[in-house]
Amino acid sequence: MQGNPLSCSLLNTVIDKCLKSLDDSLGVNLGKDLRISKFAFADSVALPAERRTSPEKAASKFRQICVTLCESQQEQM
Repeated sequence: MQGNPLSCSLLNTVIDKCLKSLDDSLGVNLGKDLRISKFAFADSVALPAERRTSPEKAASKFRQICVTLCESQQEQM
C-alpha cells in the first residue's frame, strides 16, 4: 500500500490500537505522579524503560500486540 493516500491513516490507526493495548505499567517514573510508558510520532515509536532488560520486553510485547491485531483484521476481511 505504499504510495496509497490511505497508507498514513491506516498506519496511524494500527499503531494507535497497538499503543493503547500496551501495558502502562511498562515505562519510567518521572516524579511522584507522572509515568511515561510510550512516545509516538509519525511512524516512530519509543518505549522508555528503567532497566536494561525492559526495552526488549516492551518491544517484544508491542510486536506481539501488533501482529495479533493485524492477524485479527485480516481474518475479518
